[in-house]
Amino acid sequence: MDGFPAAYEWQIPYDVPSILDKKCVLRIRYNTSSNDFDGWNTFSDGNKIINANPSKDWLGQGFNVSGPLKLNINTAQFFRVFEDRSHVFYIKPRPAEIPFYSAIHNFNVRGRRGNIVDVYPAVEYDFVWSRMKQSVFRWDYLHMQWTGSDANVANNAGNGMQMTDRSNFIELSEANRNTPKPIFEGDFYEKDLLGDTITDDNGVVRERKIDLWKSMLPDEETILKLAFLNQKECASPIDLKQRFPNNAQRRANDPHNCAALNRASAYFDAGLVQLTKTGTFHFMSTRNNAFTNRGQKGSIVIVENWWLVAFVTGMIGTITSCFVCCKCCFAFLPDHVDQNPNGFWAKTCCGRVILYRHKKKKEEKERKKKHALYFIKKIFKIRAYERIIYFKPFGETSTRVRCVN
Repeated sequence: MDGFPAAYEWQIPYDVPSILDKKCVLRIRYNTSSNDFDGWNTFSDGNKIINANPSKDWLGQGFNVSGPLKLNINTAQFFRVFEDRSHVFYIKPRPAEIPFYSAIHNFNVRGRRGNIVDVYPAVEYDFVWSRMKQSVFRWDYLHMQWTGSDANVANNAGNGMQMTDRSNFIELSEANRNTPKPIFEGDFYEKDLLGDTITDDNGVVRERKIDLWKSMLPDEETILKLAFLNQKECASPIDLKQRFPNNAQRRANDPHNCAALNRASAYFDAGLVQLTKTGTFHFMSTRNNAFTNRGQKGSIVIVENWWLVAFVTGMIGTITSCFVCCKCCFAFLPDHVDQNPNGFWAKTCCGRVILYRHKKKKEEKERKKKHALYFIKKIFKIRAYERIIYFKPFGETSTRVRCVN
Protein backbone atom coordinates (compact mmCIF):
# COMPACT_ATOMS: atom_id res chain seq x y z
CA MET A 1 0.00 0.00 0.00
CA ASP A 2 1.53 3.30 -1.15
CA GLY A 3 4.78 1.48 -1.84
CA PHE A 4 4.91 -0.15 1.60
CA PRO A 5 3.99 -3.70 2.66
CA ALA A 6 0.81 -4.19 4.65
CA ALA A 7 1.63 -3.55 8.30
CA TYR A 8 0.11 -2.73 11.65
CA GLU A 9 1.71 -0.25 14.05
CA TRP A 10 1.33 -1.55 17.57
CA GLN A 11 1.85 0.87 20.43
CA ILE A 12 2.91 -1.27 23.37
CA PRO A 13 1.56 0.06 26.70
CA TYR A 14 4.26 0.90 29.21
CA ASP A 15 2.02 1.88 32.14
CA VAL A 16 0.51 -1.58 32.76
CA PRO A 17 2.70 -3.20 35.46
CA SER A 18 1.18 -6.66 34.97
CA ILE A 19 2.80 -7.10 31.52
CA LEU A 20 6.27 -5.73 32.28
CA ASP A 21 9.20 -8.16 32.27
CA LYS A 22 6.87 -10.94 31.16
CA LYS A 23 7.32 -13.38 28.29
CA CYS A 24 4.88 -12.44 25.53
CA VAL A 25 3.91 -14.54 22.52
CA LEU A 26 2.72 -12.93 19.30
CA ARG A 27 1.04 -15.35 16.90
CA ILE A 28 0.60 -14.27 13.29
CA ARG A 29 -1.57 -16.35 10.95
CA TYR A 30 -1.78 -15.87 7.21
CA ASN A 31 -5.07 -17.34 6.12
CA THR A 32 -7.49 -17.09 3.20
CA SER A 33 -11.23 -17.02 3.78
CA SER A 34 -14.43 -15.63 2.31
CA ASN A 35 -17.84 -14.50 3.46
CA ASP A 36 -19.65 -17.66 2.38
CA PHE A 37 -20.08 -18.47 6.06
CA ASP A 38 -19.57 -16.81 9.44
CA GLY A 39 -15.89 -17.52 9.95
CA TRP A 40 -15.76 -15.99 13.44
CA ASN A 41 -18.50 -18.24 14.79
CA THR A 42 -18.01 -21.47 12.78
CA PHE A 43 -15.83 -24.31 14.01
CA SER A 44 -14.62 -27.69 12.74
CA ASP A 45 -18.00 -29.33 13.33
CA GLY A 46 -19.43 -27.06 10.62
CA ASN A 47 -17.32 -28.41 7.77
CA LYS A 48 -20.38 -29.63 5.82
CA ILE A 49 -21.75 -26.11 5.35
CA ILE A 50 -20.08 -26.04 1.93
CA ASN A 51 -19.44 -29.18 -0.12
CA ALA A 52 -16.53 -29.75 -2.44
CA ASN A 53 -17.10 -28.91 -6.14
CA PRO A 54 -20.91 -28.78 -5.98
CA SER A 55 -22.99 -29.07 -9.20
CA LYS A 56 -26.40 -27.47 -9.08
CA ASP A 57 -29.01 -25.55 -11.03
CA TRP A 58 -28.24 -22.33 -9.26
CA LEU A 59 -30.81 -20.28 -11.20
CA GLY A 60 -33.58 -22.87 -10.85
CA GLN A 61 -34.77 -22.81 -14.50
CA GLY A 62 -34.29 -26.48 -15.28
CA PHE A 63 -31.86 -28.98 -16.76
CA ASN A 64 -29.91 -27.71 -19.76
CA VAL A 65 -31.64 -24.34 -19.39
CA SER A 66 -29.80 -22.75 -16.48
CA GLY A 67 -27.90 -25.67 -15.11
CA PRO A 68 -26.38 -27.57 -13.65
CA LEU A 69 -23.25 -25.49 -13.13
CA LYS A 70 -20.22 -26.80 -11.28
CA LEU A 71 -18.33 -24.63 -8.76
CA ASN A 72 -14.62 -25.06 -8.17
CA ILE A 73 -14.49 -25.39 -4.40
CA ASN A 74 -11.69 -27.34 -2.79
CA THR A 75 -12.67 -27.46 0.86
CA ALA A 76 -9.04 -28.27 1.75
CA GLN A 77 -7.97 -24.92 0.26
CA PHE A 78 -11.11 -22.79 0.36
CA PHE A 79 -10.69 -21.68 3.96
CA ARG A 80 -7.18 -22.41 5.10
CA VAL A 81 -4.32 -21.18 7.27
CA PHE A 82 -1.27 -21.04 5.00
CA GLU A 83 1.27 -19.59 7.45
CA ASP A 84 1.39 -19.67 11.22
CA ARG A 85 4.24 -17.79 12.93
CA SER A 86 4.85 -17.38 16.65
CA HIS A 87 7.28 -14.85 18.11
CA VAL A 88 8.43 -14.63 21.74
CA PHE A 89 9.55 -11.34 23.25
CA TYR A 90 9.72 -9.43 26.52
CA ILE A 91 8.24 -6.03 27.31
CA LYS A 92 10.78 -4.04 29.31
CA PRO A 93 9.76 -1.20 31.63
CA ARG A 94 10.17 2.28 30.21
CA PRO A 95 13.42 3.70 31.65
CA ALA A 96 12.81 6.32 34.32
CA GLU A 97 15.30 8.73 32.74
CA ILE A 98 13.30 8.95 29.48
CA PRO A 99 11.22 12.17 29.62
CA PHE A 100 7.47 11.92 29.28
CA TYR A 101 7.38 13.79 25.96
CA SER A 102 9.70 11.33 24.15
CA ALA A 103 8.35 8.31 22.30
CA ILE A 104 10.41 5.14 21.82
CA HIS A 105 10.35 3.64 18.32
CA ASN A 106 11.49 0.12 17.58
CA PHE A 107 14.13 0.02 14.80
CA ASN A 108 14.81 -3.41 13.27
CA VAL A 109 16.06 -5.30 10.23
CA ARG A 110 13.78 -7.72 8.40
CA GLY A 111 14.46 -10.27 5.66
CA ARG A 112 17.09 -12.96 5.28
CA ARG A 113 20.12 -13.89 3.22
CA GLY A 114 19.56 -14.52 -0.47
CA ASN A 115 18.18 -12.93 -3.61
CA ILE A 116 14.49 -12.43 -4.22
CA VAL A 117 14.09 -16.02 -5.46
CA ASP A 118 16.07 -17.55 -2.58
CA VAL A 119 14.10 -15.77 0.14
CA TYR A 120 10.55 -16.07 -1.27
CA PRO A 121 7.99 -15.73 0.30
CA ALA A 122 10.07 -13.61 2.68
CA VAL A 123 11.98 -10.53 1.52
CA GLU A 124 15.60 -9.50 1.17
CA TYR A 125 17.27 -7.38 3.86
CA ASP A 126 15.53 -4.14 4.74
CA PHE A 127 15.43 -1.62 7.59
CA VAL A 128 12.05 -1.29 9.27
CA TRP A 129 10.86 0.84 12.15
CA SER A 130 7.61 2.12 13.54
CA ARG A 131 6.27 5.25 11.83
CA MET A 132 8.49 4.53 8.81
CA LYS A 133 5.69 5.93 6.61
CA GLN A 134 5.70 9.18 8.57
CA SER A 135 8.10 11.47 10.39
CA VAL A 136 9.30 11.18 13.96
CA PHE A 137 9.74 13.97 16.45
CA ARG A 138 12.98 15.44 17.62
CA TRP A 139 13.96 14.21 21.11
CA ASP A 140 12.26 10.85 20.45
CA TYR A 141 14.29 7.66 20.80
CA LEU A 142 15.05 4.76 18.48
CA HIS A 143 15.59 1.37 20.09
CA MET A 144 18.02 0.10 17.46
CA GLN A 145 18.24 -3.68 17.60
CA TRP A 146 18.10 -6.51 15.09
CA THR A 147 18.51 -10.26 14.89
CA GLY A 148 20.54 -12.13 12.30
CA SER A 149 21.05 -15.85 11.82
CA ASP A 150 23.86 -18.40 11.55
CA ALA A 151 21.67 -21.06 9.92
CA ASN A 152 20.57 -19.72 6.55
CA VAL A 153 20.36 -22.05 3.56
CA ALA A 154 23.84 -22.79 2.23
CA ASN A 155 24.90 -21.09 -1.00
CA ASN A 156 22.20 -18.44 -0.81
CA ALA A 157 23.38 -15.25 -2.50
CA GLY A 158 24.86 -12.70 -0.15
CA ASN A 159 27.98 -11.14 1.29
CA GLY A 160 30.20 -12.11 4.20
CA MET A 161 30.39 -15.53 5.79
CA GLN A 162 28.12 -18.13 4.23
CA MET A 163 24.81 -18.96 5.97
CA THR A 164 25.01 -15.85 8.20
CA ASP A 165 22.98 -12.66 8.48
CA ARG A 166 24.65 -9.48 9.70
CA SER A 167 23.63 -5.84 9.36
CA ASN A 168 25.15 -2.53 10.35
CA PHE A 169 24.13 1.13 10.10
CA ILE A 170 26.10 3.88 8.41
CA GLU A 171 24.85 7.18 7.03
CA LEU A 172 24.62 8.33 3.41
CA SER A 173 24.69 11.86 2.07
CA GLU A 174 21.93 11.05 -0.44
CA ALA A 175 19.50 8.17 -0.85
CA ASN A 176 20.82 7.34 -4.33
CA ARG A 177 24.45 7.12 -3.17
CA ASN A 178 26.15 3.84 -2.27
CA THR A 179 29.18 5.19 -0.39
CA PRO A 180 29.11 6.46 3.22
CA LYS A 181 28.79 10.13 4.04
CA PRO A 182 32.05 11.79 5.20
CA ILE A 183 31.44 13.18 8.67
CA PHE A 184 34.94 14.35 9.61
CA GLU A 185 35.78 17.89 10.65
CA GLY A 186 37.72 20.07 8.19
CA ASP A 187 38.99 19.39 4.68
CA PHE A 188 42.58 18.48 5.49
CA TYR A 189 42.15 14.78 4.69
CA GLU A 190 42.40 13.30 1.23
CA LYS A 191 39.32 12.52 -0.83
CA ASP A 192 38.70 10.44 -3.92
CA LEU A 193 36.85 11.50 -7.06
CA LEU A 194 33.51 10.83 -5.38
CA GLY A 195 34.42 13.12 -2.49
CA ASP A 196 34.79 10.30 0.03
CA THR A 197 37.68 9.80 2.42
CA ILE A 198 40.59 7.63 1.27
CA THR A 199 41.85 5.11 3.81
CA ASP A 200 44.68 2.61 3.53
CA ASP A 201 43.93 -1.07 2.92
CA ASN A 202 45.10 -1.91 6.42
CA GLY A 203 42.57 0.50 7.90
CA VAL A 204 45.17 2.96 9.22
CA VAL A 205 44.00 6.57 8.86
CA ARG A 206 45.08 9.91 10.21
CA GLU A 207 43.61 11.01 13.50
CA ARG A 208 40.39 12.76 12.63
CA LYS A 209 37.57 14.08 14.70
CA ILE A 210 33.94 13.32 13.86
CA ASP A 211 31.71 16.33 13.27
CA LEU A 212 28.48 15.44 15.09
CA TRP A 213 26.58 18.18 13.27
CA LYS A 214 26.84 16.10 10.10
CA SER A 215 25.26 13.03 11.69
CA MET A 216 21.75 12.18 12.88
CA LEU A 217 23.28 10.27 15.80
CA PRO A 218 23.97 12.00 19.12
CA ASP A 219 27.57 10.98 19.88
CA GLU A 220 30.70 9.41 18.44
CA GLU A 221 30.36 6.23 20.48
CA THR A 222 26.96 5.46 18.96
CA ILE A 223 28.22 6.19 15.42
CA LEU A 224 31.12 3.76 15.80
CA LYS A 225 29.05 1.10 17.54
CA LEU A 226 26.39 1.03 14.81
CA ALA A 227 28.98 0.97 12.03
CA PHE A 228 31.44 -1.61 13.38
CA LEU A 229 29.14 -3.55 15.78
CA ASN A 230 31.75 -3.71 18.58
CA GLN A 231 33.86 -6.30 16.72
CA LYS A 232 37.13 -7.49 18.30
CA GLU A 233 40.08 -9.66 17.24
CA CYS A 234 39.92 -8.54 13.63
CA ALA A 235 42.23 -9.38 10.73
CA SER A 236 43.12 -6.52 8.40
CA PRO A 237 42.39 -6.77 4.66
CA ILE A 238 46.17 -6.94 4.00
CA ASP A 239 46.55 -9.97 6.32
CA LEU A 240 43.62 -11.73 4.67
CA LYS A 241 45.00 -11.03 1.20
CA GLN A 242 48.39 -12.44 2.18
CA ARG A 243 46.74 -15.49 3.72
CA PHE A 244 44.43 -16.15 0.74
CA PRO A 245 45.99 -14.27 -2.18
CA ASN A 246 43.90 -15.91 -4.92
CA ASN A 247 40.73 -16.89 -3.11
CA ALA A 248 38.25 -14.09 -2.51
CA GLN A 249 35.66 -16.56 -1.22
CA ARG A 250 37.99 -17.75 1.55
CA ARG A 251 38.66 -14.13 2.52
CA ALA A 252 34.92 -13.40 2.63
CA ASN A 253 34.28 -16.45 4.84
CA ASP A 254 37.17 -15.89 7.23
CA PRO A 255 35.73 -15.53 10.78
CA HIS A 256 38.16 -12.67 11.52
CA ASN A 257 37.07 -10.59 8.53
CA CYS A 258 35.57 -7.64 10.38
CA ALA A 259 35.20 -5.65 7.16
CA ALA A 260 32.43 -8.12 6.27
CA LEU A 261 31.06 -8.03 9.87
CA ASN A 262 31.98 -11.71 10.38
CA ARG A 263 33.07 -11.09 13.99
CA ALA A 264 29.75 -9.52 14.97
CA SER A 265 27.16 -11.49 16.93
CA ALA A 266 23.88 -12.53 15.33
CA TYR A 267 21.90 -10.31 17.71
CA PHE A 268 22.85 -6.66 18.05
CA ASP A 269 21.37 -4.16 20.50
CA ALA A 270 22.55 -0.55 20.34
CA GLY A 271 20.12 0.48 23.08
CA LEU A 272 18.12 3.69 23.06
CA VAL A 273 19.42 6.32 20.65
CA GLN A 274 18.00 9.83 21.02
CA LEU A 275 17.22 11.90 17.94
CA THR A 276 18.63 15.34 18.71
CA LYS A 277 18.62 16.88 15.23
CA THR A 278 15.99 17.62 12.60
CA GLY A 279 16.14 16.84 8.88
CA THR A 280 15.99 13.95 6.43
CA PHE A 281 18.71 11.37 6.96
CA HIS A 282 19.69 8.38 4.80
CA PHE A 283 21.55 5.22 5.78
CA MET A 284 22.57 1.77 4.56
CA SER A 285 24.26 -1.48 5.57
CA THR A 286 27.79 -1.75 4.15
CA ARG A 287 27.63 -5.56 4.07
CA ASN A 288 24.27 -6.09 2.38
CA ASN A 289 23.88 -3.06 0.13
CA ALA A 290 25.12 -4.46 -3.22
CA PHE A 291 24.18 -2.18 -6.10
CA THR A 292 22.29 -4.00 -8.92
CA ASN A 293 21.88 -7.09 -6.71
CA ARG A 294 20.12 -5.92 -3.57
CA GLY A 295 19.82 -2.78 -1.50
CA GLN A 296 19.60 -2.33 2.23
CA LYS A 297 18.94 1.36 2.64
CA GLY A 298 16.54 3.56 4.54
CA SER A 299 15.56 7.16 5.17
CA ILE A 300 14.12 8.82 8.24
CA VAL A 301 12.53 12.25 8.58
CA ILE A 302 12.97 13.98 11.95
CA VAL A 303 10.81 17.07 12.53
CA GLU A 304 10.71 19.54 15.36
CA ASN A 305 8.28 18.70 18.14
CA TRP A 306 6.34 21.94 18.04
CA TRP A 307 3.95 20.68 20.72
CA LEU A 308 6.91 20.42 23.06
CA VAL A 309 8.23 23.83 21.96
CA ALA A 310 4.81 25.39 22.58
CA PHE A 311 4.52 23.69 25.97
CA VAL A 312 8.00 24.78 27.11
CA THR A 313 7.47 28.31 25.78
CA GLY A 314 4.10 28.52 27.52
CA MET A 315 5.56 27.28 30.80
CA ILE A 316 8.43 29.77 30.62
CA GLY A 317 6.02 32.57 29.76
CA THR A 318 3.68 31.62 32.60
CA ILE A 319 6.47 31.41 35.18
CA THR A 320 7.98 34.70 33.98
CA SER A 321 4.60 36.44 34.07
CA CYS A 322 3.91 35.18 37.58
CA PHE A 323 7.35 36.30 38.74
CA VAL A 324 6.92 39.78 37.24
CA CYS A 325 3.41 40.13 38.66
CA CYS A 326 4.54 39.06 42.11
CA LYS A 327 7.50 41.43 41.93
CA CYS A 328 5.23 44.31 40.98
CA CYS A 329 2.70 43.38 43.62
CA PHE A 330 5.26 43.29 46.42
CA ALA A 331 6.83 46.51 45.15
CA PHE A 332 3.71 48.68 44.92
CA LEU A 333 0.95 46.79 46.71
CA PRO A 334 2.16 47.18 50.32
CA ASP A 335 1.67 50.95 50.35
CA HIS A 336 -1.75 50.60 48.74
CA VAL A 337 -2.84 47.93 51.23
CA ASP A 338 -1.58 50.02 54.17
CA GLN A 339 -3.62 52.96 52.96
CA ASN A 340 -6.70 50.83 52.19
CA PRO A 341 -6.73 47.91 54.65
CA ASN A 342 -10.38 47.17 53.85
CA GLY A 343 -10.11 47.62 50.08
CA PHE A 344 -10.31 45.06 47.27
CA TRP A 345 -6.57 44.38 47.00
CA ALA A 346 -6.31 43.86 50.75
CA LYS A 347 -8.73 40.93 50.40
CA THR A 348 -6.74 39.19 47.66
CA CYS A 349 -4.20 36.47 48.35
CA CYS A 350 -1.24 38.86 47.93
CA GLY A 351 -2.99 41.49 50.03
CA ARG A 352 -3.63 39.06 52.88
CA VAL A 353 0.02 37.98 52.75
CA ILE A 354 1.13 41.61 52.97
CA LEU A 355 -1.24 42.34 55.88
CA TYR A 356 -0.07 39.22 57.65
CA ARG A 357 3.60 40.20 57.22
CA HIS A 358 2.91 43.73 58.42
CA LYS A 359 1.11 42.31 61.43
CA LYS A 360 4.03 40.03 62.21
CA LYS A 361 6.50 42.89 61.80
CA LYS A 362 4.44 45.06 64.11
CA GLU A 363 4.26 42.29 66.71
CA GLU A 364 8.01 41.69 66.40
CA LYS A 365 8.64 45.41 66.85
CA GLU A 366 6.47 45.53 69.95
CA ARG A 367 8.22 42.46 71.32
CA LYS A 368 11.66 43.97 70.80
CA LYS A 369 10.50 47.21 72.39
CA LYS A 370 9.29 45.32 75.47
CA HIS A 371 12.59 43.44 75.66
CA ALA A 372 14.53 46.71 75.47
CA LEU A 373 12.46 48.30 78.30
CA TYR A 374 12.85 45.19 80.39
CA PHE A 375 16.63 45.22 79.86
CA ILE A 376 16.89 48.89 80.81
CA LYS A 377 14.84 48.34 83.98
CA LYS A 378 17.00 45.38 84.90
CA ILE A 379 20.17 47.45 84.60
CA PHE A 380 18.78 50.20 86.79
CA LYS A 381 17.60 47.65 89.32
CA ILE A 382 21.08 46.07 89.55
CA ARG A 383 22.80 49.41 89.90
CA ALA A 384 20.38 50.50 92.59
CA TYR A 385 22.37 48.51 95.16
CA GLU A 386 26.08 47.86 95.38
CA ARG A 387 27.42 44.97 97.36
CA ILE A 388 30.85 45.66 98.84
CA ILE A 389 32.85 42.78 100.39
CA TYR A 390 35.83 43.24 102.73
CA PHE A 391 38.20 40.42 103.70
CA LYS A 392 39.47 40.15 107.21
CA PRO A 393 42.84 38.53 108.02
CA PHE A 394 41.32 35.48 109.69
CA GLY A 395 39.12 34.62 106.63
CA GLU A 396 35.97 36.21 108.03
CA THR A 397 33.87 38.31 105.75
CA SER A 398 32.18 41.57 106.52
CA THR A 399 29.67 43.15 104.19
CA ARG A 400 28.63 46.68 103.87
CA VAL A 401 25.67 47.69 101.70
CA ARG A 402 25.71 51.21 100.33
CA CYS A 403 22.70 52.81 98.76
CA VAL A 404 23.46 54.48 95.46
CA ASN A 405 21.31 57.44 94.53
